[in-house]
Amino acid sequence: MNIASFLSHPLTLVGVLLLGVFGLFKFILQSGLLSKVTGKATALILHKMLNFGFVLALSVSIAGIGLEAWRIHKRIDHIKQAKKAIIGEILTTISSLDERLGFFDAILEPDSFAEQLDQVRQKMAPALQQDFAAGYNHLIIEHKINTLRQLMNSNPLPTESGRSFMKDLRDSGMDTEIFRRFYLQLAEVERVTEDFLAALTYNGTIGNEPNELQREYSSRKLQIAKQLLFIESQMAHLYALAILRYANTGQDPVSLPDSATSTLQALEHLQPKKPIDQQEASRLQVKLLQTRSKELDEKAALIPLAKQLSQEKLGTFKEIGQRLTINPTDTWSQVVAKAISLRRLGRTAEAVAAFSRYGEMFTATDPTARRYAHTAQQLTLQIDLLNISGGVYIFKITPGSNAQQAELRIGDILIAYNGQEISDMSTFVEAVKSAQKAEAVSLTWLRLNAQNRFERQDATIPSGILGAATMPI
Repeated sequence: MNIASFLSHPLTLVGVLLLGVFGLFKFILQSGLLSKVTGKATALILHKMLNFGFVLALSVSIAGIGLEAWRIHKRIDHIKQAKKAIIGEILTTISSLDERLGFFDAILEPDSFAEQLDQVRQKMAPALQQDFAAGYNHLIIEHKINTLRQLMNSNPLPTESGRSFMKDLRDSGMDTEIFRRFYLQLAEVERVTEDFLAALTYNGTIGNEPNELQREYSSRKLQIAKQLLFIESQMAHLYALAILRYANTGQDPVSLPDSATSTLQALEHLQPKKPIDQQEASRLQVKLLQTRSKELDEKAALIPLAKQLSQEKLGTFKEIGQRLTINPTDTWSQVVAKAISLRRLGRTAEAVAAFSRYGEMFTATDPTARRYAHTAQQLTLQIDLLNISGGVYIFKITPGSNAQQAELRIGDILIAYNGQEISDMSTFVEAVKSAQKAEAVSLTWLRLNAQNRFERQDATIPSGILGAATMPI
């Protein structure tokens, strides 16, 4: 604040200008030049008018200075109020950053329950151990990610609210660069957090017994993501401390609340736990930048590993493709199994072609082979629209059976039995077993019409033998 700011008010400038004009006329009157022209009486009147004008001009100038002083006072008060609000948000943000780092550490702690469950699996079902373990690992990773997102939603970072604070400070004429850097750094923390969650998700997709390359890649990827998350959070903490220092010692300073000390002392992961000077802050920032550079180099070094894993996956897909190739010596069940596998892999055109091969290969021994092949091709093409995962194909109906009474026909696809969805032969067998004690059983099936569209039909039959021969489709 200086005298120039007071003189910049329009009223002050007008008053000063009037003082100059009236002062000039007063000098002319006092010199006697004007009285010779207008007469003594007139000059006396002019003297009095100029004196009044001089007082008026002085009053205008004082009013301008007073109004400018009031405006400056209100601006300073507005700045201090904005600083106090930001200090409160900064302290809350520091606590949220620290708590988030604690969440991530807790998520990465070893799962002792998984080890106990693995021992039980070895005793009860050793043949299914790997499948169970992979499913459990995927489920736990998914649960961890959902838990992390819920915890982060309860401790959000103020990436949006900062805009309103910065606008208030900018409107007050303050330099907002330090605040802008802080909120940009919070956005960077959010970005590396998503990278960490992506790395955690990848860990859930590699199964319980990854090969050495998968294990190395996933472990390094997760550790680098965690380290970068810590670095960016620590950098945001240093910017936060810089804002507290600026608010406490910079232009129009405000006192830090009593809670500031206790908030900083309660930190478990972020350092330092007290306000620091600019020199110490610069030293810590340089150290963090050096560490970040090393981690980014480590991240870049993962690219060859990722390419190698991609090549392994490509080799695996090629191997699967070879296994799913239809051979002239394949049995009917092998051809059907390969066609269904192709459909489940999303290779629709190949699955349709495989079912076509079925019709060509077995028509000589099975008159219904071409009908089955056509129905299976249409199911493959429409399965997404039907919102089902599969079913079982009826190729024979026993006369007088429950199936005949329900008006089932050869060529129908059974998709639900007693309220249970049927996706393949194993789920159909389980559904039949579970309905043995039921008095009545509900059926749902699909029937292909003349327009090659499936119609959904329902019926209820007495409990007992269905009387229909089925096969996978």
